[in-house]
Amino acid sequence: MPQWDDANLWAPDWISGEITQGGYSKHIVVREEFVLRVPGALDLERTAPTLCAGITAYSPLCKWHVKEGSRVGVIVLGGLGHMAVKLAVAMGADVTVISRSKNKEQDAKEIGANGILASTDVDAMEKACSSFDLILYTVPVKHDVDIYTPLLDIDRRI
Repeated sequence: MPQWDDANLWAPDWISGEITQGGYSKHIVVREEFVLRVPGALDLERTAPTLCAGITAYSPLCKWHVKEGSRVGVIVLGGLGHMAVKLAVAMGADVTVISRSKNKEQDAKEIGANGILASTDVDAMEKACSSFDLILYTVPVKHDVDIYTPLLDIDRRI
């Protein structure tokens, strides 16, 4: 059961019995091997979202064993999609961004993607059937994913 010290800080006695100090000590307590130090020269307002998007994109790439030659589709080029493309490319994957239009194709290529597959182009979508091992869905709103499933090869993941 948590206890309160004189300064009204939560003491996680179920971990070590020591009093914790700091701004988030009432809410988050972690072991030091799960914490990283952000160099003082980095802007925290930019670093934190990068770390968040980085682990969000990196985790499924690792889980599904993306490696050299993997065929990865990334649905939408944005903050999370941008990070997913860069990480998948760094792992050696052949990456294609899937978007409603080809408006951001140059941006996608600049960060290493092979190009963009326009989901509104029915012929291109049909030609791309079974062409991905993994599709990362980075859209921040709920919408129908049924149009993307034919793009996956047998026994692949969305």
